[in-house]
Amino acid sequence: MENEQVRFLAGAMRTGLTEADAEELFRRASAFAEFGFARAHAAAFAKITYDTAWLKLRYPAYYYAGVLNNQPMGFYSPAVIVGDAKRHAVKVLPVDVNASRWEHEVERLPDGDHALRLGMRQVKGIDESAREALERERAIGPYGGVRDFVARIGLGEQVVERLIAVGAFDWTDAPRRELLWQLRTTLADADPAHPALGLTDDAQRALGASLPPMSFAERVAADYRELGLSPTAHAAELFRERLATRGVIPIGEAGKLRDRSPVRLAGLAVSIQHPMTAKNFVFIALEDETGMINVTVRPQVYTAHRAILHRHPLLVVDGTLQVEGEVLNVVARQLHPVDAVINEDARETRLPLVKQQRMFR
Repeated sequence: MENEQVRFLAGAMRTGLTEADAEELFRRASAFAEFGFARAHAAAFAKITYDTAWLKLRYPAYYYAGVLNNQPMGFYSPAVIVGDAKRHAVKVLPVDVNASRWEHEVERLPDGDHALRLGMRQVKGIDESAREALERERAIGPYGGVRDFVARIGLGEQVVERLIAVGAFDWTDAPRRELLWQLRTTLADADPAHPALGLTDDAQRALGASLPPMSFAERVAADYRELGLSPTAHAAELFRERLATRGVIPIGEAGKLRDRSPVRLAGLAVSIQHPMTAKNFVFIALEDETGMINVTVRPQVYTAHRAILHRHPLLVVDGTLQVEGEVLNVVARQLHPVDAVINEDARETRLPLVKQQRMFR
């Protein structure tokens, strides 16, 4: 900056500024230069931003597949990326032992549209060591069912349970609990270490068929537990009807309200930022199935609700909406756990959600 001072002052004074004003302006610009980005740095980020925006607009399914295949990276988790894909009209297909490869891929639908197929890598407990066997057997031909999969792939019992739980065998048209029962009987027949069930084949099939199907909430919970995300539904959707009776609106409808309107929203706190330079203000990215919004938590509100914020990923936020152009922000007055607000059937719909992504800067 010192090398630029003479040229800067001369140019500023040619525009009519006094020498004193030009020096003050240069002083302020120099202060910014201590933490601001150089033009080349900014240009590099601008180029990346433009390219990714173009890709997301023109080839959205490919964009999301690429981002997911390069995780972990960046600010948001795979669950947030999948939610954004669905909000941008990209169909997200579940893990399927006959359709999924290791990586997330783009799959062409019968109507010609493109969907995002989740890959086997997303299932917890399946690591790179299983990749070769999965891809080899898939190339040989499709699996006939749970028994055939177990016979051909040497994955552990818990991993196969996870695959069943997230719908990777739903193409068999058998309910997931019945498939889990098939897994038990398959292992008992094949491995002396598993205790014999002492039932005839007909009795085993009848017992499996009599098991109740998993509820919608149980399927979503299984998705979050085993995948860390759900192609089926967002966690907030499970509570939507009950939340609506308590004055909660979808985040996507907040833009219909005027500036400074009171608002009540609910969603997952997908990130919590507590910058060291923000005078104890905390910033939350709150997400539901309809969108995402920034929430500002003032120091006194954070102090009063700190335990709730860090223990409960699903939150209800009471606050004041701030509208500036197309940018929305909520200044929080109170934070509540979703369970405390709906105050009913909390155990049935409780989800195994991971803790929020915390960003301390």
